[in-house]
Amino acid sequence: MAPSSARPGGDSTAPRPFSLLSFDCFGTLVDWRRGLADGLARQGVPTDDAGALERFFTRREAAERGLQAAEPGLAYRTVLARSTRDAVREVWGIALSPESADAIAAGQRGWPAWPDAPAALARLDAAGFPLALLSNCDEDVLLDCAREVLGLDEVLLVASSAVGSYKPAPGHWEALLRATGLPPDAVLHASAYATYDHVPARALGFAVAHVARPGAEAPDFAPDLAVADLADLADRLGA
Repeated sequence: MAPSSARPGGDSTAPRPFSLLSFDCFGTLVDWRRGLADGLARQGVPTDDAGALERFFTRREAAERGLQAAEPGLAYRTVLARSTRDAVREVWGIALSPESADAIAAGQRGWPAWPDAPAALARLDAAGFPLALLSNCDEDVLLDCAREVLGLDEVLLVASSAVGSYKPAPGHWEALLRATGLPPDAVLHASAYATYDHVPARALGFAVAHVARPGAEAPDFAPDLAVADLADLADRLGA
């Protein structure tokens, strides 16, 4: 069993044991906006206009959701490349070549971690918390990110390519429970996003922690834990 952690009720610090901590990866642990913007710039897309870049993020996410809903078995690298091409064309009027779009998608392997994430994850690991990453991405990319970007060797990975669906479908959490044999309330799932993570995780009975990242989407219910960043989460869990 993991050490005692914070218990439900937003900012409560009463003890509660969690047997495993699971995390959304891209957005909560990794700064996907910075990574994607850097990839665009390397392909000659002008990213200096903050308003245009924000419109791109919004349009690309909408295109991504449409592709994932229509073809849940589609590899994420294909989803990312297609949604990026569509959004770049709409926002900047630039027709990216398939090769350029594929290069941007391939760059996901090197998207940067949020500065607080690797050290906080190391603290949690050292404190004896088993860790898991649940992500809408391809399994090989998630493995590289865990090892090379986040510094995690012993971690359970649940990727869309392995479960055949995309969050917010319940497949990631169901796969986690099958792999661990744990009941849902023994797991604390941390994310910055309500729609993709908090809502489906809570519906299955998981405890949820909201991490306040830029562009984060808080749930409309009280999370079990609300933290400023991953260092705050490690502090609150006594790591």
